[in-house]
Amino acid sequence: MVEMHLDRDVFDVTFDSSKAQASDLVAIIAEAGYSARIITGDTSEPTVADVDYPALLPSVFDRARSAGKPVVLYFGASWCVPCRRMSQETFADPTVKSLLDRCIFEKIDADERADLSKQAGARALPDVRFVSADGKEMKRITSFLGPNLFADELRQLLGDEPVDNTVEEGKSVELHDLSPEADQLREAFVKASGKVRVVMLVSPG
Repeated sequence: MVEMHLDRDVFDVTFDSSKAQASDLVAIIAEAGYSARIITGDTSEPTVADVDYPALLPSVFDRARSAGKPVVLYFGASWCVPCRRMSQETFADPTVKSLLDRCIFEKIDADERADLSKQAGARALPDVRFVSADGKEMKRITSFLGPNLFADELRQLLGDEPVDNTVEEGKSVELHDLSPEADQLREAFVKASGKVRVVMLVSPG
């Protein structure tokens, strides 16, 4: 069974281990350019409390404490499609850039720094962490977010007033093709929350 969460760009796949091998499913997902994480009743992934960020990245947190700024850690990889979209669309956005300038922004290649990524428990990519200057994790995002949604998260981190993204009555929202602009569609519906009801049928033809 596949369950889609378009607000987080996540697909949950539930399968019968007696009929399908997890390794085969992960390989298929990887061929499509996405990352996958297997969740069972027992996981050794570090919890939020287990990660000692100042010990993992001492120079980063020294700068954060000196500047009095929060830290934004980004774990990504060149093969990860959502990661490329984060770099090309989200981090390149002028509003996001200006908000990140008020943080200590550290990009970490999960392949080149595999040991660090493993210690931080960065398994599903992209993985973005909001961490206070003293090392307390405040937020963890493990899915693609477009510029508007990510900017809203950064404003909350920085204590800024939220931006009203609701759509005025009488105004329409431009919708976009699900492929490859699903994030634009999702953001349009977020802005129009409570203003529109939509039934959409999608045909590959």
